[in-house]
Amino acid sequence: NDFQIEINSHTATHVDAPAHFIFGGRKIGDYPQGELEFLAPEAIEARKMPGEWVELADFEEKVKNKDADCLIIITGFFERMGSDEYRPQNPGIAPDAIAWARKNMKNLRSIGIDSISISSQNNSMRGREAHRIAFEENAGLSKPLLLIEGMNLKLIVKRQLKRLYLLPWFGGEADS
Repeated sequence: NDFQIEINSHTATHVDAPAHFIFGGRKIGDYPQGELEFLAPEAIEARKMPGEWVELADFEEKVKNKDADCLIIITGFFERMGSDEYRPQNPGIAPDAIAWARKNMKNLRSIGIDSISISSQNNSMRGREAHRIAFEENAGLSKPLLLIEGMNLKLIVKRQLKRLYLLPWFGGEADS
């Protein structure tokens, strides 16, 4: 009994590690399991229409726990998974929002979102900048982040999130 699985790294829920954008950055396989456990996550609701961005004002208004180690953003886009607009019209996260989170949330190690990427395809330059800010080493900011993308958040919309455990596939030299 043997089988082979071959998938794109951006299929369904996936984790982008710093090596995804930063040469020499950590790969997902470089993280011990303890660093993939989040005991103080916070979920915020920032509903977005196709192509809109989660902006700095969304973070400033909605983040209540600045000691959170993982920030999950519910845009509502998980409801569109499988539709024709899910990939080409996904909401992104603005670079200044990520910078604010890393500056003001010193325990932050991860940001998650229910769209396929933090980079909206309607402005890939802005999305690349968001990834760079999430992953860069910077003394004034929290540690480089892990980005959890493509989350199906149906089960946490009406519940308080208490813990989050990442269990990624570790694939050799995979950056994410």
